[in-house]
Amino acid sequence: MPLEAPVLALAIGLIEFGGALVIVAHALAALVLLALRRRTIEGARLILVEGALSGLGFKLSATLLKTIVLQAPRQIAAFAAVLALRTFIKAVLNRDRRRLQAGGPG
Repeated sequence: MPLEAPVLALAIGLIEFGGALVIVAHALAALVLLALRRRTIEGARLILVEGALSGLGFKLSATLLKTIVLQAPRQIAAFAAVLALRTFIKAVLNRDRRRLQAGGPG
C-alpha cells in the first residue's frame, strides 16, 4: 500500500468531519438564536440551510477525493449514487434558501 493512501484517507476523514462540524455549528446557532428570540423561525431555518449547504460542500469535496482510490465498477457506481443524492439535496436546499431569503411561505 503506497504512503499516499493513508494520508488521503486521513484527509478525507478530516474534510468530512469538518463538514459535519459546520452543519452542527449552524444548527446550534439557529437553535440558540431562536431560543433567545433573536431570529424568527424563517431566520433560523435560513441559518440551518446555509450550514447544511456549507457542510455538504465539504462532504462533496471529500466524496470527490474518494474517486482517487476507486477501482471496482461497483465502487464507482456507489460513488455516483452518493454524488447524485448529495447534488439533489444541495439543489433542494438552494431552492429553500432562495425562498427563505425572498420571504416566501414556509
